[in-house]
Amino acid sequence: MKITMRNILHAAILCLPVVLTAGCAVVSFLVASFAPQPKIQAQFVLPKGRCVLVMTDDLVYPLAYPPLKRLLADKIGEQLLGSNLAGGTIDYQKLRDLQDRTIDFDTMPIDQVARRLGADYVLYVDIRQFQLRSSEIGSLWKGRLEAFVKVVDSAGGRLWPTDRTEGYEVTVETPVFPDDSEAFGLTLTEMLADLTANRVANLFRQHPEEW
Repeated sequence: MKITMRNILHAAILCLPVVLTAGCAVVSFLVASFAPQPKIQAQFVLPKGRCVLVMTDDLVYPLAYPPLKRLLADKIGEQLLGSNLAGGTIDYQKLRDLQDRTIDFDTMPIDQVARRLGADYVLYVDIRQFQLRSSEIGSLWKGRLEAFVKVVDSAGGRLWPTDRTEGYEVTVETPVFPDDSEAFGLTLTEMLADLTANRVANLFRQHPEEW
């Protein structure tokens, strides 16, 4: 994805509801995160023109905020399509529908899920940590999202990475933001999802050096 002024403005607009309380720290952080940097090559080149299922999961550490899974899956899908890294994606609701009508869904192999939904491969994102505060006391917010990423073929083979059992680790952290409003949590969640989606997509494309 080409980082443009439009991306930077989008990041700033995302923070408008909290600029008055969190100051310019949010905008400055996001502008620095998306600002042009030296180019880095992709970690892995995805199969071209294929249909991908973005499967975000919290099987090991269940999330206190489950909607994050849909939010992150949608944003990663948008990044893949926007950068022509996938020929198509599976709507997240189809995954949820399959889960609701399948008793043994949690033990179903990832490649079988892909075949049931008509995907060529799965971009699996295992969310291991999600936090909005480093402490429950006070009005300071500090976001962190940690996940492990892997790509699985619908035929049953692991495409990438082949040298790490859990997958490729992706971690996003934000600075500390002071804000008295609980509504800031939704803004910070959106910010973490945006930054994580960008970081995940960057694994599969040439991209600026990350912060």
